[in-house]
Amino acid sequence: MATETGRGTAGPEAEAGLRRELSSRGAARVRVSGGCMAPALREGDRVTVFRGRLPRRGDVALLSASGWLEIHRLVDRIDLGRRRWYVHLGDASTIPGVARPDDILGIVDLPRSERPAPRAHLRGLLLRAGALLLHLGLPVRRRKEA
Repeated sequence: MATETGRGTAGPEAEAGLRRELSSRGAARVRVSGGCMAPALREGDRVTVFRGRLPRRGDVALLSASGWLEIHRLVDRIDLGRRRWYVHLGDASTIPGVARPDDILGIVDLPRSERPAPRAHLRGLLLRAGALLLHLGLPVRRRKEA
């Protein structure tokens, strides 16, 4: 089975099938759609995703992101008590995202890179500070939803 990644390319059925394959075989083949991971990965590349390993900073992960699948590098981890989030970013992207551990479907078999993008690292630090303030019970200014 080869599932595509990228915005709008993988619906709930494709993700469910991919989750089943990862659960039963421990690995799955995925075709890259989009250029956000260039030059490490390019449009049309096929990669193997492995399940069962704890994600680490620098790993390239397959993520479930609101109805589509993304392959991004994990650039930071935020721990607060029992809660954990991962800051992720495509190598050629400028906008990082945040994922829960359940959003990480598996780790892509690629070399790790320990150097996070500056913007993603800054966002990770800001999220850590906000989480700490919430944990301490201090008021945090929240953005209003549009």
